[in-house]
Amino acid sequence: MIRKRKTKAVKRAKKRSAKPTKKKLPRPSTTRSTAGPGFDFEDRVGAWLLLQALTGQPLPGVEGIGTRLQMQTEALGWSIDDILLTTTVSPHDPRHLAISCKSNVQVSGIGTPTEVGQQWAVELGLSQDELLDRLVKHLEASGNK
Repeated sequence: MIRKRKTKAVKRAKKRSAKPTKKKLPRPSTTRSTAGPGFDFEDRVGAWLLLQALTGQPLPGVEGIGTRLQMQTEALGWSIDDILLTTTVSPHDPRHLAISCKSNVQVSGIGTPTEVGQQWAVELGLSQDELLDRLVKHLEASGNK
């Protein structure tokens, strides 16, 4: 009887190992799946910009006719990478508006997140203190504190 039990156990093991197992290869996560709720706000801003461009409305912060709207542009070398709006003023004069979309308050009288302040200071050629002074003055003038 002991032999029969071993034989049955061996047969069961062979049956189990005889079936090929299909393993799913891991797929890299998409930007959308890891972005969280912020991508909804980003999509809304992108849709608004696209609507403005398609209807010939003025675009904020940039002159010209909207020619391209891109999202998640870090791979293209843009450090402000959520939305990139490209416009054309003339055939050889493209303009770009890079947007970092945040669905919550990032700038206040208290300050800015370090990376936001650093990037704005670089873009405007200011020190972070000069940038903060300008932002605070603007916020106070607009009634936001």
